[in-house]
Amino acid sequence: MKGVVEIGDCAFSSLPNLKKVKLSPELKSIGAAAFLNCTKLEEITIPDTVIHIGAGAFVNCTSLKTVTLPKSLGGVRSFTFFGCSALSHINLDGVNSKGVYSFEGTKIDVQHIPYMEFGMEELKEITTLHIPSQIRCSAFS
Repeated sequence: MKGVVEIGDCAFSSLPNLKKVKLSPELKSIGAAAFLNCTKLEEITIPDTVIHIGAGAFVNCTSLKTVTLPKSLGGVRSFTFFGCSALSHINLDGVNSKGVYSFEGTKIDVQHIPYMEFGMEELKEITTLHIPSQIRCSAFS
């Protein structure tokens, strides 16, 4: 995937035979549920250029054993690795916060990592909020 800077939401979701992914060294963002239900995906190295991984990006990747995260990532969003039952090795060097259920169902101990405030920090200056008729799941994570 050379030259790709963004993987959109659900881009590779539910590809049951996907085992390996080589990500572009120019990649900046992985969308929400991008690899959801890729049950044969075993290992992924996310380049240091990535600054955003969307909520639920790797939900139910049940064969995923090893993940290398960029040191500059900062936080892991809600449900990112939810249900990755084989996940036993991940570098958490640059991770300083986690969203709810971000590692639920994995073999990773993340009790020492505090929960993030769901991206609301950027919203402190808002004085008026117009709420639409519908707000989607994970709208603020």
